Amino acid sequence: MGAFFQAHQLAIGVAAMWLVSSAIGAMPTPRDGSSVMYEFWFKFLQTIGGALPRLMAIYSPTTLNALTGQTAKVTVPPNPPVSDGSAGTK
Repeated sequence: MGAFFQAHQLAIGVAAMWLVSSAIGAMPTPRDGSSVMYEFWFKFLQTIGGALPRLMAIYSPTTLNALTGQTAKVTVPPNPPVSDGSAGTK
């Protein structure tokens, strides 16, 4: 069973995110008589439910690998030229 989860991490993650998102989206909106705690949890879970998909959608090499099977080449930007101190002097 562990090998199945290891081999299908992306599909399991997508299904889990869908279930959590659906559960949060199905919460009824607080009414005038709702408790303060329900209003707090409603707002908190709505915030988390919106932030997690955005966070998971950020590009990263592991996301590219999981979605396409490709690996991204890690590049290091070149160093800027170093001034020898003669710039601007004649």
